[in-house]
Amino acid sequence: MAAFKFRGIAKQDLIVKEGVTDENGLGEFFKRVDNLVWIKENSYYREALEDCKERKKSLGEKLDRREKRVEELTNQIYNVVGFFSVFQGVILTAVTQLTQSTQPPRPLCGKVWFPVVLSGLAAIAAAFGIGLKYRHLNSIDKLIHNERLEQREAERREAELQGKGKRFKFKEVRDARRRKQASYWLLKAAVVIGGVIAFTLVFILSYFVILCDKLVIKGW
Repeated sequence: MAAFKFRGIAKQDLIVKEGVTDENGLGEFFKRVDNLVWIKENSYYREALEDCKERKKSLGEKLDRREKRVEELTNQIYNVVGFFSVFQGVILTAVTQLTQSTQPPRPLCGKVWFPVVLSGLAAIAAAFGIGLKYRHLNSIDKLIHNERLEQREAERREAELQGKGKRFKFKEVRDARRRKQASYWLLKAAVVIGGVIAFTLVFILSYFVILCDKLVIKGW
């Protein structure tokens, strides 16, 4: 092997200075440095190592952006649910005040359709918005999963290049296998939308009770 210097120290001088009998006794760190110097002098291996580093860096930046987007979409879902809840509360308050303003209090069943329609439209809009955002989250989750696999593969190749040096074989390189990952975003969407629908049904029932003076469960 051709002699080289690391920070001005020749390998053979370092072997003598460290008191070892051969270069194998210098330890893993020096072997890694040895491989890096060899890679630097060989264009294909040097470019391969740089490609791994650039790929790892690029994927890391993509993953950071996607994870921030996931956080933003999750917060937007919370906001939609919050606005929906507040809107339903406002309708219920208005219905209650309407009955209290009538003297003497009497059934207003003819007006029950209005809060029912408003509640229904609010539920449809909320469910549609939540569904779109969870669909987007599901797509991003798949991209994150695949890019993490590619990032790990780039890290593995970089480590192999640095660890093996001239023993690294390009023919042994395999692309990262993309495995299917179970996603829970669609299940979460179903749970949240189901909650919105159930919440709406409770409010609609309450409007009939308040405005029609009819307890649906009166016969219970």
